[in-house]
Amino acid sequence: MKFLHLADIHLDMPFKLVGAMGEKRRMMQLDILRQVAEYVNKNKIKYMFIAGDLYEHEYIKDGTINALINIIKKMPDTQIFISPGNHDPFVAGSVYDRFEFPANVHIFSDLEVVETEDYNIYGYGFSLFPSNIKDFLIPYSFIWLIIFSISSALI
Repeated sequence: MKFLHLADIHLDMPFKLVGAMGEKRRMMQLDILRQVAEYVNKNKIKYMFIAGDLYEHEYIKDGTINALINIIKKMPDTQIFISPGNHDPFVAGSVYDRFEFPANVHIFSDLEVVETEDYNIYGYGFSLFPSNIKDFLIPYSFIWLIIFSISSALI
């Protein structure tokens, strides 16, 4: 299996610590993604996985997403799987909710399995922004309860 894995790109991060270089750094991110597209096509990579924090939800500009979509369109033979992270969650009004991505892109909005001609791809998209920590812990406590119950039953 030939695949490419990317993570923590953080498109449109402000880069406040580098001052005036922040804008240059943001442009470099898109240039690097263009180079990635060339690499993918040259090497006939069939699958690409982007594991979280593709962009900064708070700062992302529509123009950046349009540029990203145009880059993705240059990789029509590659199936791209995006797993949103805590900086780019799949929530109402997010980029993933507002923009139409090319048909070769799958964005995970929850725990999902995507069947391809070669493999079953398992993924999870971050979509939970709790109002307080108690709300956040309930699902995980429940999961641990299930795991503990199964483990106990096996003993």
